[in-house]
Amino acid sequence: SSLARQNIKGLWFTEIQLQNGGKEMALLGRTRVPEYVPQYLQKLSGEQVFKGHQFRVFRMALPSDRKDVMDFELRAQEVGLP
Repeated sequence: SSLARQNIKGLWFTEIQLQNGGKEMALLGRTRVPEYVPQYLQKLSGEQVFKGHQFRVFRMALPSDRKDVMDFELRAQEVGLP
């Protein structure tokens, strides 16, 4: 899959949500290095399956249970949807 092809060691997904026939998606995960998230997004932008999608939500936070990683949330929507 496109997500697996763009592997970055130290960044992993805890949940992947696809809605509205794949027109909306959410990628939730953790990373050891915060800079990996934008690097991963840049790699994804080259994948055909993500053409026409725009990432509208980007959140990062320290989880309460660990201090060596950060949680992240990315939400994308097909361009042209309300």
